[in-house]
Amino acid sequence: MNNDLSDIIISDIGFVIRRESDAEWMMENLVNKNYFLIIYALKGKAFYEAGGKNFIVSQGDVMFFNKGQIHSGYADSENPWTYYTAAFNVMLPDGTACDTLSVPMLTHTSNTEIYHKLYENMYYEWGTHNIGYDLCCRAGISELICRLARENLAEHKKSSDIENVKKYMMEHFTESFSIKKLAEIANVSQSHFYRVFRENTGISAKRYLNNIRINRAQALLQSGEYNVSEIAGMTGYSDIYYFSRMFKKITGVPPSAFIPR
Repeated sequence: MNNDLSDIIISDIGFVIRRESDAEWMMENLVNKNYFLIIYALKGKAFYEAGGKNFIVSQGDVMFFNKGQIHSGYADSENPWTYYTAAFNVMLPDGTACDTLSVPMLTHTSNTEIYHKLYENMYYEWGTHNIGYDLCCRAGISELICRLARENLAEHKKSSDIENVKKYMMEHFTESFSIKKLAEIANVSQSHFYRVFRENTGISAKRYLNNIRINRAQALLQSGEYNVSEIAGMTGYSDIYYFSRMFKKITGVPPSAFIPR
C-alpha cells in the first residue's frame, strides 16, 4: 500500500462517466482490475457493500475503490442516485505501477460544491476531447485525492485550530515566534500544544517551520537568481552555516546541489 500520497503520479485516465440511475439500478460483485475508481454522488442515495462493510452513499459523498476491489450496490428505490465515476491509473516517481492507495472507501465531503465542479469539469473535458483534455482530467483526479486526504486528516485529527497555526507559520516563516504565540493561535495551553501539533503533523513545530523555510530555499536556489547567503537571509536564517547544516539535514544534500549548472 502506498501511504505517501505526495509521491504518486496520475499516469492515465480510463474514463469519466455520469449516470442517472433508476429504482431498479443494481450491480453485484463488480470489479475493475485495470483502474482505480473514484465516484461522486451528485444526488440521491445508494447502498453499498465492499471489503466486508456496508454503507450508505448520499449526495456529496465520495467513494474510492482500489484496483481489483470487489463492490456491490443498489439504488434507493424512492430516491435513486445520480453519480460520476472516474477511472484512472497511478505510478510512482520511478515509473513503478501502483495498485493500492490508502484512501478511505467513503468520505462525507465538507464542501460539495468544490467536488461537484471538479467532476463536472472532468466530465466536460473528457466528453469534448478539447486540447489538453487528458491533462485536465489527470489534474482533476490529483486534486480530488489531495482533498480527500486532507478531509480525512481533518476528520480524525479535529485540526482546524492547528491549521490556523500552520497558515500563520507559512505567512510569517521568516520571523521568530514563541511556542506561547502558536499555542494562543491554537487556543490550547503550551503543554497541550506540543502534543496536538505533533499528532496533526507528525513532527514538532520547530521542524515544521524549518521544513517550510528549506522548501522555500530550494525554490529560490533553483531559480538561479540569488546566492546561498542571500537565500539564507530571505528564509529566516541569520547564520549561513546553520542554514547550510539545516538544509543538508532536511534534504540530504548541501544547498549547492540545487543551484542550476
